[in-house]
Amino acid sequence: MKLEINRGPGGFKVFIDRPPMKESRFRALCALTAAAVEAGIAIAAAALCGLPGLIVVGFVMVLLAAAKYA
Repeated sequence: MKLEINRGPGGFKVFIDRPPMKESRFRALCALTAAAVEAGIAIAAAALCGLPGLIVVGFVMVLLAAAKYA
């Protein structure tokens, strides 16, 4: 992976050359980010709808987990 940072016409340039991240680590970071986004959306939906929203969000999460692991 090559990265170049330019800071304006009279500024400085930085070049970074690194080996790419392992695919397993990349997938793990993507899964962790997706889980955080999903949890944030679920918490926001439950907070906006109160107790009925919390019940619906919980039920949908259980159904999604059951479908994923079935």
